[in-house]
Amino acid sequence: MSAEEKMYDRALRLMYLKAVFLIAALLASFAVGYSLGNQAQGVVYYEHPDIAYHRKIAQSLTSQTLQGELKEQLDSTEYSYLELLDWEHSRLNYTEENIPRHDTPLEILNFGRGRCGEFSILYNALCLAYGYRSQLVVDVYGDHVWTEVILNGSWIHVDPTERVVDDPFMYQRDWHKDVRLVCAFEGSLVLDVTQNYRIH
Repeated sequence: MSAEEKMYDRALRLMYLKAVFLIAALLASFAVGYSLGNQAQGVVYYEHPDIAYHRKIAQSLTSQTLQGELKEQLDSTEYSYLELLDWEHSRLNYTEENIPRHDTPLEILNFGRGRCGEFSILYNALCLAYGYRSQLVVDVYGDHVWTEVILNGSWIHVDPTERVVDDPFMYQRDWHKDVRLVCAFEGSLVLDVTQNYRIH
């Protein structure tokens, strides 16, 4: 085999190995996504400003110190996820006014007013404090935030701002949103759950 043929053969082998590695990485990413819940569509790796921002918030909500401080604000040791929703609405009022925005649960509680971001951050934190597995969900290009809570082994849509439970198609059906990219944030993990909010 000539030197030129050897170089060509080496290049082909390298391309083959790269292709195998890429396919394996893609399969692994989707396997991780699906293993974390029956609604997971795949792991999101790219950095959109909203994705980086909400990932940081989701990570902060896992603090046990924060969860303990939140539980001190409530007057009972046991709350269902629906009772937590009622409690939140008794303490937080929705507003469309130009107000300072807050992204930590205690600041949100102290200020007492907010929009979908504040409602979702606080509700997610309350659920975590009371032992529920929950995550922030963001319509990245649609300017809305809500939550999901695991009930009986499945992720359930909860929109704390609207007080709507288990109606994931409401945004496309009733709000006529163009659902392009919806991401769920649990700790440091980001999942693409867009298909769960599109009417098929």
